[in-house]
Amino acid sequence: MKTKRTCGSILLTAALFFLLSQIFFGQKIQIPKMTISTGSVGGIWYSICSSIADWVNARVAGYPMTAIPGSGGMGNPIRVARGDADIGVTFSPFLVMASEGRKPYWERYSNLKAICSLTSNSHHFLVAKNIEAKNLNDIVEKKIGLKMSSGFPGDANYIILELIFNELGSSEEDLKRWGGSIQRIGTSGRVDLWKDRHINALHSLTQFPDASITEAIATREGKLLGLSEPIRDILVEKFKL
Repeated sequence: MKTKRTCGSILLTAALFFLLSQIFFGQKIQIPKMTISTGSVGGIWYSICSSIADWVNARVAGYPMTAIPGSGGMGNPIRVARGDADIGVTFSPFLVMASEGRKPYWERYSNLKAICSLTSNSHHFLVAKNIEAKNLNDIVEKKIGLKMSSGFPGDANYIILELIFNELGSSEEDLKRWGGSIQRIGTSGRVDLWKDRHINALHSLTQFPDASITEAIATREGKLLGLSEPIRDILVEKFKL
């Protein structure tokens, strides 16, 4: 079950428009050097962008395109806007928030553009089978104090989860008042906490199907929660989720 989708968008400058309009089969041309700011080495974004750079460099002169480890979904819009990279990969909500100067950004970056979507990611919100909720709305309305895990502070998982709960009219502080908690940890750590029953809810923003979610469900009974349609529509309209 897929709850919400967030697309990985590429931010780019006019240099890439020039490149795409000039590449012809069998003809090598000269283009300006440019860098693609990705995610961490070994991650899916780094692999994808390295492949893009290889494809471009095979068709133009001088090997001008380089994929470099970047600062991820939240940081790449800033890096591109300030000219520290020519192209960057991010999630669409971060592009919207950076362009409008909304939290978590403290400055409006109006010189960003999106040209395409590379991959679709889904919000997986897994809870233990005994949690009496049919969707995330129920968690808030019934004030269920989940002991859950999400991503590290500042990463896409955690920030987008915060956006969702804010639209539902709650926050991490509310969750704590209801007797719950949020542990911020990497993907594999979240699955381990789930399997060892240290948590009863797991959130992960990842592609579908995802091996870590499949593993979690295989080792312990649980269910995936979605959102009500009105909340989904609001999130799409406001953040392009």
